[in-house]
Amino acid sequence: MPRTYLAIDLRGYPSPWYQKVCQVVPAEDFMGDSQRSEAMQGVEVETVSQLKGISGSILVFASGGTTHKNRTFLKTQKVDVLSHPYPFDSFQARLAAENHIAVELCFADVLFNTGYFRAKVLKRLSTTVSLAKKYHAPLILTSGASCEREVVAPRTLVAFGRILGMEFDEAKASIWNIPKKVLEGFEW
Repeated sequence: MPRTYLAIDLRGYPSPWYQKVCQVVPAEDFMGDSQRSEAMQGVEVETVSQLKGISGSILVFASGGTTHKNRTFLKTQKVDVLSHPYPFDSFQARLAAENHIAVELCFADVLFNTGYFRAKVLKRLSTTVSLAKKYHAPLILTSGASCEREVVAPRTLVAFGRILGMEFDEAKASIWNIPKKVLEGFEW
């Protein structure tokens, strides 16, 4: 039986390796408080209009993708985590730091790509890390696992963070301290 680590996976499949694991569902599949179970649950929104029906107690992941979309999400107060923030620039990093919105670096983005596309994703992720470090934007590392076979150990996520340019302490904080603050509502 695997050992439980001091780690939180904010986007993953339930695993005994993590203290807490959050399963993220798309906004159209989210049914509100009636669907709540023992496991933590998050909702992923594609547009700002989808934020209207979500209560403040649910973890909100905003799916980025364009500069305009990222900036719109980073200006709102209802978003907890910005996922897939590519392209990420210095203005977005500054907004994320000011509004205490965590930027997600998902291991599944690398795992499911090969060749040139994997290299491109790694370059975008390392650029995101360098900008987030420069402006002190919170970063979280997630596994992105959707089934038991895709679950990665917390040590693997820390090594992934090191590859992207994080120091060991920063990578470790991005799987425990920062996700914990996200769940508590970023009370610094």
